[in-house]
Amino acid sequence: MDEDARLMEQVKNDDTAAFDLLMNRYKKPVLNFIYRMVPDVATAEELAQDVFVRIYMARSRYRPQARFSTWLFKIATNTTLKYIRKNRRLIRQSEMDKPGDEGTGRFYKISVEPGNSALENVERKEMAELIRQALRELPEKERMALTLRKYEEFSYQEIAAIMKCSVGAIKTHIHRGKLRLRDVILKMERPLEPAPVPGKVVRS
Repeated sequence: MDEDARLMEQVKNDDTAAFDLLMNRYKKPVLNFIYRMVPDVATAEELAQDVFVRIYMARSRYRPQARFSTWLFKIATNTTLKYIRKNRRLIRQSEMDKPGDEGTGRFYKISVEPGNSALENVERKEMAELIRQALRELPEKERMALTLRKYEEFSYQEIAAIMKCSVGAIKTHIHRGKLRLRDVILKMERPLEPAPVPGKVVRS
């Protein structure tokens, strides 16, 4: 039994200190996962809190047959999908109302990391935001499967358990999601390219 499972067994016996350890360990990954699904930080934080409340309330039903993180993200997935399906219009409006950057419809926070130039950090931030927004354009199952695979690094088998479908279906969702994501990103990038000036000849 791994450490997470041992801690969860203690949580089943109402050990709140063990629960705090698990929550501190997984709070950031769960929050990041949810934020890739919904457009608002405050909403993502509320949903993340709800996930851990559900974990604690369901502690007696936990069985260490799979990784604790698989069980955790199954609850996070169900919680997030329930919110998305109930608030589709609100989520879409929130995306439309977000402040943009020079008319691009995106807002970037610039940070400098060691070893990178300021320009490299800006470009990295822009691409991360572009991918995050493009992910939201995908169908729910493709978006969820891609996020669990790319960002949370779950195996196909674990994603199948989380999303309650076959491994073959997960591979299909991920393959289609990658193709669709590429097309969405290309469409989002085109408006950012400078328009040609009429009558101006571009020399190579």
